[in-house]
Amino acid sequence: AVLSLVALALLRVRGAHNGPPAAAPIAMASTFGIWEGRIPGLDAMALEKRVPLGQTGMAIAPLGIGTWAWGNKLLWGYDPEADAELQGAFDEAVGSGLNFFDTGDSYGTGELEGQAERLLGQFRDDFARTRDSAAAGRVCLGTKLAVYPWRLTGQSFEDACRASLQRMGRDQLEIAQAHWSASNYAPWQEPALW
Repeated sequence: AVLSLVALALLRVRGAHNGPPAAAPIAMASTFGIWEGRIPGLDAMALEKRVPLGQTGMAIAPLGIGTWAWGNKLLWGYDPEADAELQGAFDEAVGSGLNFFDTGDSYGTGELEGQAERLLGQFRDDFARTRDSAAAGRVCLGTKLAVYPWRLTGQSFEDACRASLQRMGRDQLEIAQAHWSASNYAPWQEPALW
């Protein structure tokens, strides 16, 4: 059960806000099935709020969707046959007002490395084409670039950004950041990346 909670994609926030803030009823889906329940402290009104994203002019929902499991066969048992379910989760999340998705260039295993980025780009394009192009335009994809030992220069990070852009079918990234700091295990690598 704990593993499936980490791999969740929000499906739908149901109901209207009645009375004092309470936990919003939600349904979540993952490759492990559907989970329905409440998240304490989260009410339906909270999902209508937006947080400014620096000076980009974008504003994101205070709750985001993580995609670590998308493409990861090793830890999460990802199966490409579940892509339609993931697309449904993406569509429901965006349709419910959520607009921030967290991903990483290392999300996926083996030949599927970067699969989460590919799926998010595809899902956003499909949502724009078939449902609501304005809502799709407000979707923010934040990707994290792995600090692999072979990424030793700022140029290697620029190349990683270009590869992420290509996988997502975009010409710019809303958010790109180092996935983790190298300072604890390879401190000499850290300054070279910037």
